[in-house]
Amino acid sequence: MGLYAMRELDEKIPLKHGVVGQETCGAGGIAYGMRSIGGVFEILDYMERCSPDAWMLNYSNPAAIVA
Repeated sequence: MGLYAMRELDEKIPLKHGVVGQETCGAGGIAYGMRSIGGVFEILDYMERCSPDAWMLNYSNPAAIVA
């Protein structure tokens, strides 16, 4: 399970408990961010090997949590 199915759970489960479930904040955003961090580290490892002076600009959601 992933992609939209996980996003749907990120939004619905917190709402059942009376908290924000958006993809960018609240419990849903935390869950989404935690799933995203591993992929970001993979990209950073690749960048460090192939282009150590490159910058990474993060435009993913939830941007603040992933950054």
